Amino acid sequence: MALLNDCKYGYAVRGNVMALSLLRSPKAPDDRCDIGRHHFQYALLPHEEAFATSRVLEEARLFNVPVSVIPASLSEGQRTALSGSYFRIEGARNLLIDTVKPSEKNSGVLIVRLYEALGGRGTGTLVSDKVKITGAEVCDLLEEPKGTSLTCSAGGSVAIPFTPFQILTLRLKLEIK
Repeated sequence: MALLNDCKYGYAVRGNVMALSLLRSPKAPDDRCDIGRHHFQYALLPHEEAFATSRVLEEARLFNVPVSVIPASLSEGQRTALSGSYFRIEGARNLLIDTVKPSEKNSGVLIVRLYEALGGRGTGTLVSDKVKITGAEVCDLLEEPKGTSLTCSAGGSVAIPFTPFQILTLRLKLEIK
């Protein structure tokens, strides 16, 4: 059984008891902490497999990321361009894409932040059906290069080595396919 939630980080599992702390109300240093209306969601997700081979991570992501709505007034081509994901990871279920955003420092550069979620190591491949990755380098959280360039394939994908629980930030140069 997995306990999913959209905003809480206080939880515990002891034997067959699962607990989720919904509010924390200390009196210091803020004597009004957590006073007021709160909104949160939680759900129980039964699964038969071991956590590492189950769909818990995928289901938790779906639970936390709202559905995108694409206006019907757009043309079919515009709807197709906006729909679906631009990137996916192949070959590593435990390497997850967290953020895709334009670079704060370089125009024409895209930042992709990923993390390893299960304590594994290996290599995953970042793939896109919509853009061709022509350059990729590892950078820090402030988007400064760390001096590690990643090799892009002729098809425009990039292999990403990772270690347990690592957070990776990549700077990508792209071409539209």
